[in-house]
Amino acid sequence: MKGNQLKMVSFSSKGYKKELIISTDQVEVMQAFLIEILSCDVMIINTNIGIDVYYNHINNQKKQIENAFLILLAKEHRSLLDFFSSDLNSKDEITLKIHQYFKRLINHPLLFKSYSKSLCYQININYAKNAKIIEALFLIWQDELLRLNDTDIKVYILRTFLSNLQLTYIQQSCKPELQDLLRSVIDAERSN
Repeated sequence: MKGNQLKMVSFSSKGYKKELIISTDQVEVMQAFLIEILSCDVMIINTNIGIDVYYNHINNQKKQIENAFLILLAKEHRSLLDFFSSDLNSKDEITLKIHQYFKRLINHPLLFKSYSKSLCYQININYAKNAKIIEALFLIWQDELLRLNDTDIKVYILRTFLSNLQLTYIQQSCKPELQDLLRSVIDAERSN
């Protein structure tokens, strides 16, 4: 659809918990449901930090996404009041949020490492059906990680995450012959 733009609705618990808000099975159900009702690409990233629902659509679909999330919460007698939520409707808004998010996560190395490992895993399993969203996000993540890399003392955390993102992207989007070459370049960069 012409005029579609990357948008995001995110949910996080009030108070950090070391568990997912919804299960992996519930994510699959919610994603299938949202693809059906929104008639667009939808990708859900589910970590112990929260849930990010990315979608490409011309219009804001926050209400439909919240309703789908509420259906999953109903069995547990929880409501939207139990969560922080944000609604981002442009690449610029998403970029700003990601910058702030990464900057905050850098101060918690173990949490950042856990988050980045989970994120890379989910990108790998979702790449085939969400390539357009992931490629748009990859560009944002890479730009923000490189920008933070120039300003923050804890660059080793950022470099590891950036390398993992790059390897994930290479594995998913490049031909096997090129994968080996690119992997060796990234490995050489890591060793320097």
